Amino acid sequence: MPEWMTSNLLPLGICLIAYLMGSASSAIVVCKLMRLEDPRGLGSGNPGASNVLRNHGKRPAAFTFAGDTLKVIIPIVIGIGLGISPYWLSWVACAGCLGHMYSLFHKFEGGKGVATAFGAIFTLFWPLGCLLGIIWLALAKLTGTASVGSIAAWLCAPFVIYFWQPDYWPGIACMSAFIVYRHKDNIKRLLAGEENALKSEPPPS
Repeated sequence: MPEWMTSNLLPLGICLIAYLMGSASSAIVVCKLMRLEDPRGLGSGNPGASNVLRNHGKRPAAFTFAGDTLKVIIPIVIGIGLGISPYWLSWVACAGCLGHMYSLFHKFEGGKGVATAFGAIFTLFWPLGCLLGIIWLALAKLTGTASVGSIAAWLCAPFVIYFWQPDYWPGIACMSAFIVYRHKDNIKRLLAGEENALKSEPPPS
């Protein structure tokens, strides 16, 4: 086995755990447990908290958001406890988000990774998490669409982390690029004035 692989076996293993945990779709699990329609067949088709909010209301969306954040927080905390470097912690965060976006358990399809990425950022460096949260909240509220806040926040993240905590930059920059890429259809709808509103409709009785 190459020396570089031997020395990095532990962080690589934690990255694999993060990817597998990220691959578990909180939206699908929550909707099944609550006997709600699969979010992949509703609205934007995205198995994430925003689409669950629009179609099923606040409570299922809150459970989805919690699941999406916890599944990346846990491997990061494990990595911190085992003393792996900030460089590798950034890749653990990225691996968890990639699992959410390209799920091993759902034919490499998934959500856009925003909630999962917020969980990662708050765990790694909470001041940046607060800044990105403010950007997301302000723009989402101003425009009425979650995607505008998400795109803006994750476009800013690599630049801010580079000057604030550069050791985290590689994985966070990669994660941010994937998040923006996963919003390509939202960008098209925004340009066409057809993007879905963030505000949820009351779930059917």
